[in-house]
Amino acid sequence: MSKKLFLKIFVGFLIVSALIGIYIFAIGDFDELEMMALVSTASGGFFSLMGLVAAAYHEKNKQSLLGKTGIIASVVAFILSLFLIWEWIDPDIVYKIAFISFVVAPSIAHACLLFFIETDHPTTSMVRKVTIGLICVTAFFLIGGIMIEFDWGSLFWRLIGIVGILNVLGTIATPIIHKIVRS
Repeated sequence: MSKKLFLKIFVGFLIVSALIGIYIFAIGDFDELEMMALVSTASGGFFSLMGLVAAAYHEKNKQSLLGKTGIIASVVAFILSLFLIWEWIDPDIVYKIAFISFVVAPSIAHACLLFFIETDHPTTSMVRKVTIGLICVTAFFLIGGIMIEFDWGSLFWRLIGIVGILNVLGTIATPIIHKIVRS
C-alpha cells in the first residue's frame, strides 16, 4: 500500500470516528453500545496520535528502529484496545499484551518528541537523556507491574509518582533549556 493511500484511509478513519463521537455527544443515549463506540473512537484518536508522532520521527530518521517500533506499538495497542472494548475474545488472553502495548506506544512517542529537539549543547543533551531514561524507568515499572501481577503496595505507586513528576519536569525543561542555550 502506498504511503499516500494509507494517509487517505487514515484521514477517512479519523473523520468517521469524529462523526461517531459527535453523534453520540449530540443526540446519543449513552447506552452500552454507544459508550463502547465512544471509547473505541477515543482509543483510535489516542493511538493515532502516538503513531503519528512515531511516523513523523521515522520520516525524519529513515533508519530509525524507534520510529518503526512506535508505529507498530501504536497499531497493536489500538487493535488490542478494540479486542478489550468489544470483548471479541476473552480479555484474560490479551490483557497483559494489551496493557504493555498501552505503555510502550506513548513511551516511544514521548521519546520521539524529545528527539525532535536537535542539539549538540551538553546541558540540553543531558536533560534530554535523563528524561528519556525516566520514560524508560516508568515504562519498565509499569510493565513489570503488569507482568508480575504483584501487589506492590503504596511504595510502587509512590515511586511511579516521583519518576512521573521528574519525567514531566524533564519534558518541559528540555525545550526550554534548548531555547535558552540557543539564544
